[in-house]
Amino acid sequence: MTKKTKVIIASILVIILIVGCIIFFPKKSDRLTVTDIHNHVVLGKTTKKDLEERYGKPSKINTNKKEVSEIRDYWNGDSGEGTLNDQLDDLGYWESLKFDKNFPKKNVNGYEFYVQCSGKNLGVNYVRFFFWKDRVYDIQFGNKITNESAAKRDKYLKQIYGD
Repeated sequence: MTKKTKVIIASILVIILIVGCIIFFPKKSDRLTVTDIHNHVVLGKTTKKDLEERYGKPSKINTNKKEVSEIRDYWNGDSGEGTLNDQLDDLGYWESLKFDKNFPKKNVNGYEFYVQCSGKNLGVNYVRFFFWKDRVYDIQFGNKITNESAAKRDKYLKQIYGD
């Protein structure tokens, strides 16, 4: 084999290795889907660190307690009628979430902060995780579809937005 042939073969192998890594080791944010959140986030137990380990760094963190509570209350009140969160409720999404047995199952006042995440496979523009006592206590999804094919692949979103 000539030196030129060896270089070409080595280059091809490097390209195959890089492509393989991209395919088999996706970014953490690629795991962020409505279904994955349902299957892995435990209300009252999941921490900010847990979210970052599973989904990567958040796109936004809001620590203004008054604003955080106002946003959460706005979406969970009458303003939430007809939203994605309301439609997920019709599918039993919220009732079937995992909930830590020692965490109070009642509305709380004074959310500490929320973490907002987005990702190409989420299907909607964002998800917010509201924290109380440093644990996820509530979740709110944005209403804007940002990736139709991801929405059609998600177990819950495809029931809302069709196949």
